[in-house]
Amino acid sequence: FWPLASVLGAFATRIKVNEEGTNYLAASFGSIGPIFTAVVCVPFFAGFLIVAWGAFTQRDWGYHGSFGVLGLFGVLALMKFGSAPALTLFWLVLVVTGVVFWLKSDVKAWYGLD
Repeated sequence: FWPLASVLGAFATRIKVNEEGTNYLAASFGSIGPIFTAVVCVPFFAGFLIVAWGAFTQRDWGYHGSFGVLGLFGVLALMKFGSAPALTLFWLVLVVTGVVFWLKSDVKAWYGLD
């Protein structure tokens, strides 16, 4: 649910007009950021839901889509490496563990890929 959380966070932290009304330009330009965040993150959320449905219903494209989502989370974790190395390392360990378990033969057999 991180795409929706990102959209809600962008709307919650947008710049608001102060009491004097002197920062109206900053507030108007600040409202564009949450809109662009929604344009990017809502399709990601819809795609994640479709992949989750495919994985739940044992579709072969659901298997490959879930593998792709694991790779996406790995790339996102690497992009954040400079800001929080411990958290990045935690996410990378989770991604590698997920990939190891995802490539097991019994998981592939469950999807009918063996």
